[in-house]
Amino acid sequence: MPRKGRDRIDRRDVLRLAAAALVPALGTAAAKRPAHIALLMSDLRNPFFAAIVRAFQHRLQALSPGPVHLSIESAGFDHQRQVEHIEKALHAGSDILVVSPIDAELLQPTIRRAHRAGAKVIAVDSSVPEADLTITTDNFSAGRLACEHLIQRMGGRGNLAIIHGPANTADLDRVRGCKEVLARNKEIKVVSEMYNGGGTKEGGLERMVSILLSHPRLDGLFAINDPTALGAELAAREERRSEMVITCVDGSDEVSRRLRDSASLIVASAAQDPHAMGSLAAEGAARLLRGQGTDKPVVVLPPHLVTKENVQAYRGWSR
Repeated sequence: MPRKGRDRIDRRDVLRLAAAALVPALGTAAAKRPAHIALLMSDLRNPFFAAIVRAFQHRLQALSPGPVHLSIESAGFDHQRQVEHIEKALHAGSDILVVSPIDAELLQPTIRRAHRAGAKVIAVDSSVPEADLTITTDNFSAGRLACEHLIQRMGGRGNLAIIHGPANTADLDRVRGCKEVLARNKEIKVVSEMYNGGGTKEGGLERMVSILLSHPRLDGLFAINDPTALGAELAAREERRSEMVITCVDGSDEVSRRLRDSASLIVASAAQDPHAMGSLAAEGAARLLRGQGTDKPVVVLPPHLVTKENVQAYRGWSR
């Protein structure tokens, strides 16, 4: 019996010694683990967000901030799915979340949870309260530019429709900018602004069919982004409706091709710069990983209008 008792004590001593030896080893491994960055995009079917991701990856590699593990998720403009992606990233121990918010107000509690978990948050495309860094386009100006050109092409009068998108600050600001212009043009009648195309080509097509069925005459359409405008134009062509002109926001390569087509109903897009947005997000992420903070908490990039008249000089997003 005493022998067995002694054996039990010896085995426990061995286990304690092994555990003591393991603690420093685990600490060393943790100190050397790659930084974790999660890129959580609204919808990677949209070339704009895909371009942001490519630019982020390219710039981060050039900055060489040390070993970094990147994960990439696309929420398909589904807010709840984006929340699940953030929770998944936090569970995996992500140090930085790069998020293109789908619904800023609904996402705020999740951002607070991220901060409590020790993660930093970079918002791209649209803003969310309490982000450590926000990089966005001046979307109010983008909406204003697009609608000024739209009204000019409509000759200052006629029936106009708006197709909305997700409830993020980018899309809401674009519509606000457009409406500021409309308020100064009393001969423009807004006949429809109830539809939300969800920021997708499919949504734009479906909502435009509904608008065309309700309005036998439509002179202009403002769509909150290029995919929505492309879907709306497709619907108009399928319905053999060619009396209208369409403007939008993004400056994508696909819309650039439509602007070069004299038969296209799309006449202008207020261009964003996803390359600059992704690159600046990567620079901010590198600074945050080094514990340096950010130079400016909010970076606003200017849009510029691409039209049928100047599209030949437009470089687009292909870099």
